[in-house]
Amino acid sequence: MEPQHPTDSRAQTLQPAFDYLRHGVYLTSGTAAAIALLSGIVFHHPTVAIAGLSSAALSLSILHPHRDRAAQTAATLLLQADRTWQSKLDVAHLHSQAQINALQQERDTLLGDRTTLTQHLAAAHSQQQHLQQQLTALTATLDHFRRDRSRVEQQLVAKLRQARTALEQSQQALVEKQHSLAVHLDAIEGQILDIWHPLYSGLIAICDRFDPSRPVTTLEYAGKPVTLADHERRQWKHYRDSLVLYDASLRSRIQRMSDDCDSHDDAYGFFLRLLEELTVNYCKLWANIKDLELLSIHEGEKRAIYTEFESFRNDYLSTASGWVEKSTTVEAGFNVIEDSFKQELASLQQRIVDAEHLIDRLQAPRKFRGQTSIDKAGNRIIDHFAASSVILDAIESVKIPGGFQLRFKVDRNPDSTRLTEAEFDKHCDHLGLWGLSQRPLDFDLDPRNFLLSVALFTAPDGKLRPATPAHPRATSTTGPELPPALHPDHIAERFQDLHCYSALEFEEVVRLKFVPRVRVVAGSTGGKSPLLELIAAAIARIQGGQIWLINPIPGSPKDWFHIPGVVPPGSDGIQCAITWLKRAHDEFKARRNDLPGTAHQPFITVMVDEINAIARDYPDLGTVMKDFYQLSDHTRMGFLTAGQGGNVSGVSGGSQITRKTGNASKLMEEDFQNATQVFTATAAKTWIEKHLKGAPMNTALERLTALNQLCAELNSAEGKSAYPTDPTRKTVSPDAYRIALVVSPRDTDPFFIQLPPYSHYVGQLDGITYPDGAIVTAPTENQRALGLLNATPGKPTTPCTFCGSPGFRRKGHYKATGRPRYVCVQCGRVPSRLD
Repeated sequence: MEPQHPTDSRAQTLQPAFDYLRHGVYLTSGTAAAIALLSGIVFHHPTVAIAGLSSAALSLSILHPHRDRAAQTAATLLLQADRTWQSKLDVAHLHSQAQINALQQERDTLLGDRTTLTQHLAAAHSQQQHLQQQLTALTATLDHFRRDRSRVEQQLVAKLRQARTALEQSQQALVEKQHSLAVHLDAIEGQILDIWHPLYSGLIAICDRFDPSRPVTTLEYAGKPVTLADHERRQWKHYRDSLVLYDASLRSRIQRMSDDCDSHDDAYGFFLRLLEELTVNYCKLWANIKDLELLSIHEGEKRAIYTEFESFRNDYLSTASGWVEKSTTVEAGFNVIEDSFKQELASLQQRIVDAEHLIDRLQAPRKFRGQTSIDKAGNRIIDHFAASSVILDAIESVKIPGGFQLRFKVDRNPDSTRLTEAEFDKHCDHLGLWGLSQRPLDFDLDPRNFLLSVALFTAPDGKLRPATPAHPRATSTTGPELPPALHPDHIAERFQDLHCYSALEFEEVVRLKFVPRVRVVAGSTGGKSPLLELIAAAIARIQGGQIWLINPIPGSPKDWFHIPGVVPPGSDGIQCAITWLKRAHDEFKARRNDLPGTAHQPFITVMVDEINAIARDYPDLGTVMKDFYQLSDHTRMGFLTAGQGGNVSGVSGGSQITRKTGNASKLMEEDFQNATQVFTATAAKTWIEKHLKGAPMNTALERLTALNQLCAELNSAEGKSAYPTDPTRKTVSPDAYRIALVVSPRDTDPFFIQLPPYSHYVGQLDGITYPDGAIVTAPTENQRALGLLNATPGKPTTPCTFCGSPGFRRKGHYKATGRPRYVCVQCGRVPSRLD
């Protein structure tokens, strides 16, 4: 027996459910048979009855065998539909279960988020409560400060009111004293004139006796005629005119007495001095008159004249003695009054000074009281803005991630002060705020509560400050855009950490450690000419006076001097330079021979470029340099040279006539010890290896290597070039980072210094003069790049310096200056080169 399939068993189980089919067959067949019989009976037609029975029997016989199969087929179809729906139900169940799982997972995530948010909310609530407590404490502190300020202001107002009252009283007393002094001066003036007028009238009357302009034909004295010669008449007229002038001068002095005398003491002193002077002058005048009369009248009348003179003199002396006694008595009383007045005035002035000091202390910004670095930084900010008339009162410094936050109160500034964030942000790059933070400063102003806050970070955020506008010479025509420059203070610290003076200290180092005898040594295209110009400009700014630039190769493409030169382009540069060197040496000898007068002469800075080229045609150059190196300290002259050689073979000198006189006329190595020697980075290594030994040499070489690496790193970061990278163009960046080795008689050890940008002193030589005829010899393109010419250049007029072609075409413009850029139509190169 074959095993029964599960489907068959289910079909068999379901088959009874389809018995209604069998019943339907029986019911149909029976109904058909009944209808047939009924029809045969009703219609009396047996054939119909037989046909109906036969059809019923036939249908029963046909349908009966298939009723079980139909039931089984129906059961099978139902089972198939059941399986289909069961699979659909399973899929729906799985989908719903996945949705339930996702919802459960989302619910778990939301529960976790709710827990985290609850914790954050609790922390924020706690922080808010802490900030609210701090705000309450600050409000209480500010209220306390306001109360203190109001109390102090009230005290100050009271003191100022008292001081103003005392000052008004003192001024009133001073007015009274001045009125008394004016009355006294008027009395003295009247007394002096009362004394002088009769004396003057008597002398004039005597002179009038011998006046040749009198209407009488003959002069007379004591009733007797007097005859005068022409020279005697001229003497009497001259003497009378002198008396009139002296009287006018005396009255002018008396009128100025009120302006010259500030006290009774001065008035009495003037009175006594004038009395003494009048006594002496009157005696002299009377003696002169007596002499003239003795020469002008008869001998018998001499005694009468002498008697009259004695009478006048005795009267004057008695009157003057009486005035002296009275002045001494009155002077003592006025001295007491004057001393009391001076004491009162000094006391009042001291009280006013004390009040002003108190006002200054009250109006001064309140600073941080601590001595930590953040307190000092905050006080630097306060001092910086105080210099700009903006008052910042320190409130607090709060530690934040990466640094500190400082808060200030700005409510004490007047309404006219513009308190905006833009105004504060303008100060971010000022020198007084450099180095406070490793990130750019960002001031946040709360104008409603007059609170200013700023964050100072101890670690950089990776963003650099924007670069300062580069010099036109530093811009490459085809190079990429330069990255931002580093902070100057940060760069200075990096050089100082390597025992090298930074560029910010260049002029101060020149003033303290350089002597005005400088020798610059560098190789070809080593930057010796711009370095020489930097040192000369710094010395000229320190010493003043004139600059004599002797450049034997003026107007060349490598001529970047912004200082006017004395050698004009187109001339024989070497011979012209030799002429100017002789002129400088003659000036040196003239000043040496007149040392007392030299101290009042203006300082002259003699600046000579390409000294080695000049030496080949000037045999006496060694003697000239030797004189300057030995005695220029006494002549107020500086002597600066630049050359390629580090030795003295090229200028060891002496003419053919003096070549046998020994070393007295030769420039020796030891003569350079009296000068400041500056070696660029490439020439410094040679000097160190030649002059230093052992540990000092190794230390210097290691320091030189580290400084060169630092310069290379900074130049690479900012896209600058300290040395030519293209041999056809020799382009360098004037503001690249460079260092030099300095050997100076003012310092026992050699030291390194960072060089400022070339042409750093353009426009900063106010007050410096130049010889007559000196002009800027640099080419026009270089002068425009230096900023000496403002006109926009057009198409080049000179042939191409590379191929000689005269044609050029425009190709773009320079990004830094906006000038049109022209290239050669033949070779495609830029005609102007930067060196």
